[in-house]
Amino acid sequence: MLAEIWRRAFDMDCVGIADSYMDLGGDSLLAASIFAELQASFGLAIPLALLIEADTIEQLAQRIDSLQQREK
Repeated sequence: MLAEIWRRAFDMDCVGIADSYMDLGGDSLLAASIFAELQASFGLAIPLALLIEADTIEQLAQRIDSLQQREK
């Protein structure tokens, strides 16, 4: 799901789980759009700063998993 969100946001055919958000050309406006979709998809309050801390899909997935575990 995360790769699909990023793929659409960056308008790319494929995004790898180790691709860096910043290296792909991500900026604050795109981050806001991605995080709105993440919050809707996962039903979590996800801090926007998480994208700075978790720069790849792999890292982001781990952080979201941690947030989901805390919510339970």
